[in-house]
Amino acid sequence: HSFGAGIGLVDLRRTGHTIANKFRVVKSSIKGYKQAKRDGLLKPESNSTEDKAETSGEDNEEEEKKKMEEKGMQSFLVMIDTIWNLGVLDVESTLRHVCQKVFMDNGVNVHTRLKRAEGLLVLGNVFREHGKTSKEGLDAFKDQMRTQMQFQSQE
Repeated sequence: HSFGAGIGLVDLRRTGHTIANKFRVVKSSIKGYKQAKRDGLLKPESNSTEDKAETSGEDNEEEEKKKMEEKGMQSFLVMIDTIWNLGVLDVESTLRHVCQKVFMDNGVNVHTRLKRAEGLLVLGNVFREHGKTSKEGLDAFKDQMRTQMQFQSQE
């Protein structure tokens, strides 16, 4: 009786985790859309900015360029969030399918499947011990990209 209930709870937990990941993808996509709209990246360019550039001084041009670079950076980072979350969904889905095939392979005996399970457990523990959380990994990647983009803009 309790074994069946345990399996149901594991399935419920897995489903909740998957739904949470899909929610993060949708949330970051909406955030990206709003950021792009706020930055004017979704609107067609008008000639009014060209007119302003011609009449304004060199300082304003440089300031405007910095603002556009910052807006571009913010939009880029939001896009990275979305891509990261999509990657998480894809990797987890693939891993789930691989584990199901490895553990349910009727072409090998139960002992072999148990050895596979032990191997995956060891591998999972290594990843958990040396890995970072999704947020830590994403933040490190964003910092690296921000630094690289700033370096390129100085050249």
